[in-house]
Amino acid sequence: MTSLRFQRLRELFDSASEIPASQRQTWLELHCGDEDPALLQELRSMLAADADPEAPLTEASLQLNRSLLAEAIPQSLYAGRVVGPYRIESLLGSGGMGQVFRAQRADGTVDQSVALKLIRPEAMSPEVMRRFRAERQALAQLTHPGICRFLDTGSDDTGAPYVAMELIEGEPLLSYAERHRLTIAQRIELLRAICTAVEYAHQNLIVHRDIKSSNVLVGADGQPKLLDFGIAKSLRGQVEHTRTSERFFSPLNAAPEQLRGDVVGVACDIYALGVLAYELLCGKPMFDFAGLRPGEVERLLLSVPPPIMSQRLREEDTALALSRGVASVAALRRRLAGDLDAIVARCLRKSPRERYAHVAQLSQDLANVLEGLPISIRGGERLYSLRKFVARHALATTLTSALAASLTLGLGASLIQSHRLEQQRNEAVSERTRAALALRLLQEAFIGADPAKVAGVDVSAKQILQSAKPRIEALRADDPIAYASLATTIGEIELGLGDDANAAETAGLAIDALNALNDRPATLLRRLLLLSAEANTGRNQIELARAALDQAMSMDAAGAQAVDLVLARGRLETFSGNAESATRLLREAFELTRSRPGDDDQASQAALRLAEAQAQQGDAATGLSTLQTLAERQQTAMSAGDPRLLITRLKIVEFKSRLKLSDEALAEAEALREEIMRLYGAESIMLARAESTLWDVLYVLEQDARAAEVIAHAEQIWHKQLGADHPRSVSATYNRAITLQQLPERQAEASAAYAAAIAAADRSYGRDSNISARFRLTYARFLEQTATPLQALQSLAPQQSQQFRHKWAPNYREEFDKTLGRLYDSAACQAADVAAIAYCRAAADYLRNVAVNAADGR
Repeated sequence: MTSLRFQRLRELFDSASEIPASQRQTWLELHCGDEDPALLQELRSMLAADADPEAPLTEASLQLNRSLLAEAIPQSLYAGRVVGPYRIESLLGSGGMGQVFRAQRADGTVDQSVALKLIRPEAMSPEVMRRFRAERQALAQLTHPGICRFLDTGSDDTGAPYVAMELIEGEPLLSYAERHRLTIAQRIELLRAICTAVEYAHQNLIVHRDIKSSNVLVGADGQPKLLDFGIAKSLRGQVEHTRTSERFFSPLNAAPEQLRGDVVGVACDIYALGVLAYELLCGKPMFDFAGLRPGEVERLLLSVPPPIMSQRLREEDTALALSRGVASVAALRRRLAGDLDAIVARCLRKSPRERYAHVAQLSQDLANVLEGLPISIRGGERLYSLRKFVARHALATTLTSALAASLTLGLGASLIQSHRLEQQRNEAVSERTRAALALRLLQEAFIGADPAKVAGVDVSAKQILQSAKPRIEALRADDPIAYASLATTIGEIELGLGDDANAAETAGLAIDALNALNDRPATLLRRLLLLSAEANTGRNQIELARAALDQAMSMDAAGAQAVDLVLARGRLETFSGNAESATRLLREAFELTRSRPGDDDQASQAALRLAEAQAQQGDAATGLSTLQTLAERQQTAMSAGDPRLLITRLKIVEFKSRLKLSDEALAEAEALREEIMRLYGAESIMLARAESTLWDVLYVLEQDARAAEVIAHAEQIWHKQLGADHPRSVSATYNRAITLQQLPERQAEASAAYAAAIAAADRSYGRDSNISARFRLTYARFLEQTATPLQALQSLAPQQSQQFRHKWAPNYREEFDKTLGRLYDSAACQAADVAAIAYCRAAADYLRNVAVNAADGR
């Protein structure tokens, strides 16, 4: 009798025995009408035996009595009992076949702690004893780092067998994974380690037959150990059926053939690994058994395929997603969908023949998932393999244009073949159609690897984007539309990462490719023009941005009222210093999106940009109110850990700092930093954002030592994730410099940080940029105070040229001229030092030209 059926029988007996004999038949018909006849007959026999003390006991009655007796005996009575050479200390666990105790060797030979398993008295029978003795020698030969070692076997004074095993100080697999918040990749690695141990057992012709979380302990070193081969079956010799009464396993983890009492082989362990993988990866069991009767549970396990993992997740499962290192339930669904769903589903097939043939094949497919390779069970699907090839090489940096072209043609040919089969036609398909179909797959690969959409990624965004561009160059001449479409995807990712310069370049090349055509797709061109406008706004190329926006508006049926264009125009006016115009436009966008749900990205952008424009107009209090309204709307539609909501909350902290709400801002900044650290980890882009915000508050509060420490860590993350020349990295280096400047004992570090920030700004923005000018001016003032005016003058020398001056904003031109004049007057420029004379002469020439131009009205 299976454990499920026995449990159901026990429940029915407990209830029916309380019913008066005169009413029992009616009760049985009412409550047991859908039970199988054999179970009902056994229940009637037990009730009859209960009513007649002289009646012989059935096997089920004996089993029930043994079970009740075992439960009634306090476990404390075992403490101190000596079994063979071992003294029992405490109970470690209990299963269907036996109990496991912590024990100490007590014969004085060695000091040794063991896990001692005693076979339950109710589980013993001549057949079980025969099989146990036949198998324990084989089990003792299993020596593998992933398997708990067998140390000794014997019998106690009653003749009951015991097994002494290695004592593992560890935690059950599932609880270990949850407590350590392991990522999906880390969980897959654990599964592979378990597979290695199971495969080793299979190679030694041993099937475990009871693989479950409690039988896999993970130690402090992260090594999983497979325990409890107590019901393992040897594959040596003649295959035999297992009698129903001898099946001691966990029914919810057991393969259907185990539940039915059929012949078992390696396939039952593969099924159990699938059950384990299901809950380890998605955090839920295969089925929701709550409220089901045992018969219904058994039907599900024997006949109904479980839903795939990604379908078991619900919107309220945010905690499950966050504990697996992803930001949302949707992201976890995407991570599980496809290969992982297919692998686990294959393990859980009801028929043993339809599962993996062996554990090594399962383990290899798990490895393929980690490496982005095709998995074996889908390897015959040509299109699938090609798609995996593209995704696997998304980070490659050496793929040539010729290979990209051949890949495009191959993908196109495969898709065309599928299309022909589906449509049952043989007509020719143009080269452009093939490229467009291939392009769709390429876009999916890049979008799937987009680090801008997942906070705290391990992959380097810079690496992805640098390898993406060479892939599409082969398309530019052959198919400009395909080229422009993919370039748009890449450019939008670059823009999302704040890489405005590269985004502008990408958009410009794609626009040129489309402009060379007579028949241009208007929607794609408009999208590229908007990308160009946003990117050029971010890099302060105002005229280029305005020209792109004007062209986009002339193409759009909605014209100036399209929300994306209003948002872009508002941002452009903000960067141009036209706060009043910016506020008007962004308020318009805010009103146009007010009725949208809280997770609408355009609505969020409208509120964020409006708040900045309001602050620029000197009304930071109203800007703060706008942000708080946005946060309230987002909270109704997003999980607490959604990065969009967290970014809004960080922006609220920044505004509170501007409004001198320092204590409140500091408390919220520190709390947010801890929350984001817990959600996304110590090396995530989200944490760098949080630390940059915390730095802002600490800097205003003049807590300079701590501010320097915080911004240094943010800078380290930006450098690692996006590169030293990324705008975020450049800004963090500059912020570290101005913070260190406030600490007298760290002036040398400040000077080095200034030099690094200026060099990065020159590379990233150009020496003629406002940012480069601002950095040099700040550094010059620092040197004027800490070194000499001549050294400060030297720091400005690279920009003592009219070609730079004309490109700066008026306020930077004015400040630069005043600073240079002051340093020139105080630098003893008549000194005999040749270097000093050169710098002074350059400054004099520059100032003379400024004066001449001013006189001429230029």
